[in-house]
Amino acid sequence: MNTIMNSANETEVKSRIRAYVEHAVTTALTGYSSNISIAVNITKPQKGLYINDKQVLRFRLLKSNPIIIIKNIEVDATIVGGGIVDRVEFSLDGVLKATDTSAPYSWLWDEKTPFKPRHTLTVTVYDTQGYHTNRELTVLKFF
Repeated sequence: MNTIMNSANETEVKSRIRAYVEHAVTTALTGYSSNISIAVNITKPQKGLYINDKQVLRFRLLKSNPIIIIKNIEVDATIVGGGIVDRVEFSLDGVLKATDTSAPYSWLWDEKTPFKPRHTLTVTVYDTQGYHTNRELTVLKFF
């Protein structure tokens, strides 16, 4: 049976293989195996300055390496692990803002927050087996 793989399928297969290998190596080295079968990475924003969804400056030499956002930004997440994704939730300061059920996982943060620039951005992934995990970033957003 011949299977045609497009780049999205190839990326998914590579992601699953990478997650399996990482899990196997971690288990072999530490003797610890987690029940979490899936993980999330926030791929955007990264440390630096963003203006209207464009990264205009990367911070590498600053001690704290902040994430500063001016205006809107598309928050992007990638999923790794062996589970099948049920949904990805995007929350801001503990309040659910969006849910995405299909890759690529993203949310357009276009809400203005003029009086409180510091925020906690949380991306949570849920798999079909009921496992979930999240990543958090502290960001400064203006306008």
